[in-house]
Amino acid sequence: MLVDISINHEAGGGAKVCVTRRKSADSNSWRLYASVKEAEEVLLALGIRRKLVEDLDRPLRLLSELCSREAIDFLSVDVPEDVLAALGFKV
Repeated sequence: MLVDISINHEAGGGAKVCVTRRKSADSNSWRLYASVKEAEEVLLALGIRRKLVEDLDRPLRLLSELCSREAIDFLSVDVPEDVLAALGFKV
């Protein structure tokens, strides 16, 4: 399934990962994670390239310092439905 994925910083050092079915604004699913590291592992499992995930530290830290919950969006990714379900995403 082709999905759009984003991550944003949450209060207390956590992160939120949002998955939305491509071209369908009403079918999104999100999960909160206690740490950015935990959210990064989920991004890798969803098929986001390791280099992109590794480069998230600086922008997420900057957003945290600015107290901003602005999301960082990734290009669309084709993720098998069983992988989405195993990670708790329902889109």
